[in-house]
Amino acid sequence: MEKKGLSEIVGYVLLVVMAIALALLVYAWMKGLLWNNPKECPAGVSLIIADYACNQDLNNITITLKNNGLFSINGFIARISNEPGKLATKPLLNGVPLGGEATGEFFFNETGLLPNIEFVNSFSYDMYSQISDLEITPLKDVDGERILCDKSIIKQQLENCR
Repeated sequence: MEKKGLSEIVGYVLLVVMAIALALLVYAWMKGLLWNNPKECPAGVSLIIADYACNQDLNNITITLKNNGLFSINGFIARISNEPGKLATKPLLNGVPLGGEATGEFFFNETGLLPNIEFVNSFSYDMYSQISDLEITPLKDVDGERILCDKSIIKQQLENCR
């Protein structure tokens, strides 16, 4: 009779130990999954559209971007919409060559676009026939990785780009 009581205690102790071990395993897995600090753009990243001009005969737009922030910007993604008020999803095509891995991505040289410096370039919108909205998303290299600065997106409604 004494052995039956002892085996129940051993069973409960083993059950508690297995529950604690399982909880520690789940904690270690979630800690690695959830608490990795994702790389973000610094808060001082700011890019503005200083000016733009559309050439309706050539279907291109000349954009003047200015780095209004505290850090250099390594590139940007340019998207357009050809319907007013619609989400800008179409990539802007390159007029003057800039480095880029995909259509609509544009990268500067090694130093990037330094603070308080303007950048002027022409882009084609020939395949869309008109554009009404422009969206520019800055890109910044952080610890050797190119990061999308989604808190610094700029949007501009365009006039006379038909």
